[in-house]
Amino acid sequence: MDMERVPTENIDRRNGGCGVILESKLYVWGGNGSDIHYPFRDMQPVQDSDSSSNSDSNDSEEEEDIDPNFEVKTIVTLPRPNDENHPFDVLDLSTNEWFRQSTSGEYPTLGLGSSLSVHHPSRTIILFSGFKDVQFDNEVYKVSPDREWVWEKVEVMSEVKPSERYLTGVIIHKDRMYVFGGVGKAIREIGDPPQPQDPGAKYLVYVEDGVERDYGWTSEYLEFNINTSEWEAPLDKDAFRPDQLGSHAFSKFDSHRAVLFGGNGSLVYSNTCYIFDFDTTEWSGPYNPDDPEEPWPIATRFSTLTSLVDPERVLQEMYEGCGQILQPRMVLLWGKSSRMHISPETWLLEFNFDNPKNPLVWKKLRIGVEPRSWHIARAIYSDTTTSCEVVVFGGNMYKYPNTDSLERNNAANLKILHFGLASLVDICLRVIVSREELMNVAEGSYGSGYKAKLIRAHSRHANCPLITDITHL
Repeated sequence: MDMERVPTENIDRRNGGCGVILESKLYVWGGNGSDIHYPFRDMQPVQDSDSSSNSDSNDSEEEEDIDPNFEVKTIVTLPRPNDENHPFDVLDLSTNEWFRQSTSGEYPTLGLGSSLSVHHPSRTIILFSGFKDVQFDNEVYKVSPDREWVWEKVEVMSEVKPSERYLTGVIIHKDRMYVFGGVGKAIREIGDPPQPQDPGAKYLVYVEDGVERDYGWTSEYLEFNINTSEWEAPLDKDAFRPDQLGSHAFSKFDSHRAVLFGGNGSLVYSNTCYIFDFDTTEWSGPYNPDDPEEPWPIATRFSTLTSLVDPERVLQEMYEGCGQILQPRMVLLWGKSSRMHISPETWLLEFNFDNPKNPLVWKKLRIGVEPRSWHIARAIYSDTTTSCEVVVFGGNMYKYPNTDSLERNNAANLKILHFGLASLVDICLRVIVSREELMNVAEGSYGSGYKAKLIRAHSRHANCPLITDITHL
């Protein structure tokens, strides 16, 4: 199938889309867009995060120039129903040029809040679930460049099948697709159609003004065997699992584990975390801050959680000549903190498994990018394992009360966040601040108040990625 170059200004603003990186290209599918293209406005480059103009409050973040007279006529779910080519929007990350990759076949029509993943051994893009016009989906679709970009709806070979949903958490690990939670068709008890196949799953029906609605949240956990096209429900009825959730972040952080953060069940937003082990098929948690002063993200939905180190190499590979095991690190970006507000927070997540009660260690980041929610964030890993780039595309940037249309605030620009190894200064400060005996020596040598100075210095140097704005490239 053909792939044609497309001007940047013709790429739809959207939220609720999904995307994957395959062979140095970002493939974007679905989401909510508009029937007309939004004009791109000239913007000043984002200041490097170590600039004095940057702050934790994000006061210096860029503002897009939005035409106050601009009006959205119609909101559509992408790809457009009248587009016979059903294309992916594709960003070539080696040239920063946009293309449209035409597809054919039995393509997925419910393109909002779907989950898109890559099965790398077969170079296959796999899509699960979705929403459009009060319809939910539970089908699996796949497409591959090796099969001329022809979509195929997978014929499921098992009686087990997930309930219809979107906003679910999906990870492909080896030859299986792992699915947890989501928002979908209301299931009030076992026996409701469609028949739930996970005996330990719970369902929470949305209630508004005392009336039960036709959708709700689930704690279903299922696995899909990519080679046999069979669904399985491996958890026992009484096995521990997270509560009913949708819109959560669910991502691998090493070669055999993943972490789940946030989401919501009904109108209650969460900042609770859980860890899932693919080898044992077990959940652990819940993990919450041990005390109110502990650094911890606020409750959000529609956040993204992205590993800054290739998960397949964590705990398996060692730096040559150093004898140091590669440690997992992740970045949490923004999200929706209430019905009408976007969280400005960005966080670095590290792990300390010497503390089994709560192995998660959160550190606040300073990133000079305007916050958004329901965006795409995908990582490009370096062969040297010393650096990583996170590609951020789309999302919604609500600016109440400055606009009467949510869709007008879909992000137009694409950002690339560059993360690298910590500087020598940061490493030294991190070691000193983490060891009480060193802090006491410093204060004894340099006087009262020196501990606080070291802590402030460490905060200034901590993990500030560089930003590339490729809106106009």
